[in-house]
Amino acid sequence: MKLWRWEHGRQGSGYWKFPLAYSQALKFDAYILRLPTGTDVPPHNDTSPAGYEHHRVNITLRSASAGGVTLFDGMNGDPRTATKHYHFRPDLVRHSVSRIEQGEIWLLSIGWLRKARQP
Repeated sequence: MKLWRWEHGRQGSGYWKFPLAYSQALKFDAYILRLPTGTDVPPHNDTSPAGYEHHRVNITLRSASAGGVTLFDGMNGDPRTATKHYHFRPDLVRHSVSRIEQGEIWLLSIGWLRKARQP
């Protein structure tokens, strides 16, 4: 990963990410995400290493004018839409973004791994 350079997002759907900070030792990252018109992100989960929980906070810096709804699958399978800022577990919660019809979405996305709690 190269800091402070735009690169294509992992889902291959047209979004871009700008790495702001990353630490393997502290197990965290921070990105600016840019989702232009015509972009969508298919439903997916983000894996985490065994024994860790993946946490992420997204803060919306700019919303699309039309489309671009972030959806989370609830425990009962009912999707819920995101607010302007939200914390979620991308390793547990299937999430997606509907097609952006007009405008762009810009997000500040901060993620970290935490050792899984023992039951």
